[in-house]
Amino acid sequence: MQDQLRQVGVETTLKQMESAIWYPALARRDYTIGANLTAVGIDDPDALFYEQYKCGSLRNATDYCNPEVDRLIDLQSQELDPKKRLALVLQIQRRLEEDVAKPMLGWRTAYFAAWPYVKNLVPHSPIYNFARMQDVWLDG
Repeated sequence: MQDQLRQVGVETTLKQMESAIWYPALARRDYTIGANLTAVGIDDPDALFYEQYKCGSLRNATDYCNPEVDRLIDLQSQELDPKKRLALVLQIQRRLEEDVAKPMLGWRTAYFAAWPYVKNLVPHSPIYNFARMQDVWLDG
């Protein structure tokens, strides 16, 4: 990131911090640009939207606040029809990108391999839910 900023004429000073120092600085909003590896525990839009983008959320590190986006977040959370909910989620994502609410510096990509005798193992994207094994079995 520092090199990319330099390419557009922005000089920066990189300061690496131990997590015990970083998280209090993050809570105080004591940074200009902060790179943080953030993930949510479940694969559901509510977990991310309410935690990272809702007005007043303690983990909304950019202090982004948009009442219209808050309204959409609430609407998608209450929507029971999966297709309608997905449409709302995509609308929220577009709005967050347009507002540059929290620029993403990168995405995690995971690769997955399993022996052919391991059955019903379904990889999940969120890093905290990846190893669900309750329905996995071995076909000896």
